[in-house]
Amino acid sequence: MGAIVKRKLLGALGGRVLPRLFLAAALVGGVAAFFGDGAGAAGKTTNRYVKISGVLVDRGLAALDKSQLDGAKTLFEEAIVANPQNAEAYSYLGSVYARQNNNETASKYFTTALEIDPNLVKALGWGGKADLDASHLDSAEAKLMRLQRICGPSCAEYKMLSDAVTTYKSTKKAN
Repeated sequence: MGAIVKRKLLGALGGRVLPRLFLAAALVGGVAAFFGDGAGAAGKTTNRYVKISGVLVDRGLAALDKSQLDGAKTLFEEAIVANPQNAEAYSYLGSVYARQNNNETASKYFTTALEIDPNLVKALGWGGKADLDASHLDSAEAKLMRLQRICGPSCAEYKMLSDAVTTYKSTKKAN
């Protein structure tokens, strides 16, 4: 990742990201290599970003498990800065926004996650629920069909979205 891209990503999320990135970089092998130009070691630098991003996602999940939504959101944002191709980080960030009832922003993150990894079942399931919250039944049903093809009716995300679609339809009929 070039220096200009790093500055733009860091700037987009504000200065609060940098200290945690230094900590995460230290955990997987050093700050100097993290911010180095990567000359001659592009693969190592890329792997380092992926590892840092993974560590940050794991920490974000731990915060999410404790219902620390703001902390989780920050960690998922930092994971995205470290590796902008981390579809899971976008998906989990979307789930934080969904829990905060900010479905428009949540949907944007689920869409980004699915652009990176069209078969990410969590993004399909949570994105489908966000679609229903925005009264986009067709989009939710399309995601449900994709889940059926990817993981089948026995997977948790399929069951969750299927139940939500059924509830949505029965609620609309009652009105």
